Amino acid sequence: MDTQKQLIELLEEHKPKAADAIVLLAGDRFHRVPRAAELFHAHYAPRIVITSNANDHAYGSLPASTLAESLRALDVPSEHVMWEETAPHTRAEADSTLRLAREYGWKKLLIVTTKYHQYRAFLTWVRAMYDEGMDIELVMVSVLEFPDFYDDTEDDAMAREFEKIKLYGEKGHVATYEEGIEYLLRNR
Repeated sequence: MDTQKQLIELLEEHKPKAADAIVLLAGDRFHRVPRAAELFHAHYAPRIVITSNANDHAYGSLPASTLAESLRALDVPSEHVMWEETAPHTRAEADSTLRLAREYGWKKLLIVTTKYHQYRAFLTWVRAMYDEGMDIELVMVSVLEFPDFYDDTEDDAMAREFEKIKLYGEKGHVATYEEGIEYLLRNR
């Protein structure tokens, strides 16, 4: 089996489990917010963390303060939402959140994203974690429905993500498929 397909299959096995924090990745406007709130209300973690300072509504990225407000509208109390506007993209979100994880001693994170984005997000987080010399458990929790405001299809978005994995891999910003698979097999 090729490594891309193996990574996809292993990530699709991920199911939510108790964690130290739920990390809401910016992107897809408000599409991911209800899933993060649902996990919080189901007591998977005592807090939701958002670190985005991206503000490109057309692209789908919103700043943490806007996402935090939308969580409050879904009855997530403010004192359970940690947010800072320090991260303009996925890698910076990983770096910022891992800094918080080190500071607070977190060992397990639920990363909330969209299905088509989860593969690049996961490999980004694994690389950031390794670059920081950390070994914490990352659990990807994806919104399965494709956002209805995009002009293209989920297959197009997925193809773009795998092209970005290749591009960012050449720059050393994401883990390799092999590193991701090794991490997943070790943390089953």
